[in-house]
Amino acid sequence: MLQRMLKPYNSHDRQILRQLTHANLVEMDSNDRLLIPPEQKSLIGDAKEIVLQSTGKCIEIWERTAYDKMNNEITDFASVVDQRLGELYGLSSAGDAQ
Repeated sequence: MLQRMLKPYNSHDRQILRQLTHANLVEMDSNDRLLIPPEQKSLIGDAKEIVLQSTGKCIEIWERTAYDKMNNEITDFASVVDQRLGELYGLSSAGDAQ
C-alpha cells in the first residue's frame, strides 16, 4: 500500500522506497537475458507486459498499465520541466537564466 501512495519521481519518496525495499544483484544469462528475482516479480504480479525504465544508474521494472497511468498523470511535461529547472537552477526549459 505504501508503494502506491509514494511517487517514484519524488526524490524523498524514492529514498523511502529504497530503504523499505530490497535490491537484488542479477547477472545476465548466456543469451544476455535478465532473470527478474522473485521479490521483484511478485510486485508486478502475473503481468505479461512490463516496461524497463532507465533512471540514471538504475533500471525500474514497471507493469505496463501502471507505467502508462503514471506517465499520463503528467499532462504538461514541458511545464513540469520548466518549473523544476527554475526551482533548481534558475533556468527555464529554453535555457535562459531567470
